[in-house]
Amino acid sequence: QFTAAEADLKDVDSLLKSECEEQSRLNDESETGEKSIKLIQLELENLADRKIALSKLDAQLEQRQELEAARQQEVSRVEVEAMHLEDYRVAEGDFKQTEIAAKKTEMSWHTGQAALLAQALKEDQPCPVCGSEEHPLPATGGSEPINETAVTVARNAVEKARTELERAKQVLDQSVSKLGQTRQEIQRLNTQLGPSSNKTLAELQRAHRDAADHLADLLANQDKLRKL
Repeated sequence: QFTAAEADLKDVDSLLKSECEEQSRLNDESETGEKSIKLIQLELENLADRKIALSKLDAQLEQRQELEAARQQEVSRVEVEAMHLEDYRVAEGDFKQTEIAAKKTEMSWHTGQAALLAQALKEDQPCPVCGSEEHPLPATGGSEPINETAVTVARNAVEKARTELERAKQVLDQSVSKLGQTRQEIQRLNTQLGPSSNKTLAELQRAHRDAADHLADLLANQDKLRKL
């Protein structure tokens, strides 16, 4: 009988021990749960700040995307400006050469006209140009006489080259202006973004994604607390 009582006592002790351990476990879980709730509550106190921070990241990401596009546009417009500058230089060279050629043609024509007058000069007769009756050095014509049509053609060529030069200058000025506008936009965005302008677009996108995910977790925890 004593042995049986001892066995019963051991069973009771074992049962009490198990209940104590279970109660301790429940207490620990309760404390852990309370701590978790407090941590969540502390994080939720910064919920408004997190929303503001995400809103700022939204604006920064949009500006950084604009900056990326502006930088790519700058590269393209630098190439276009260089091409138009080369076109202008070619047009300028053509104009100068055409102008020189036209002046030579006109000079040859004038020389030819003087030679024609010289052929009509007579001794003791006044020159129709200077009025002198002496003609010691009458003008002589060139190797090939130049007619007035050639002069007109040369002058027209000059005007055509001048028009092309002015057109090339206008196109170049437009390119320079557009490039300047793009660079002003880049400067404006760099100023607004500050240090973030030196970050890559991928870095800002990652930061925005992390902030959005964290805010979503906070909102989910807030919803859980409301249901407790």
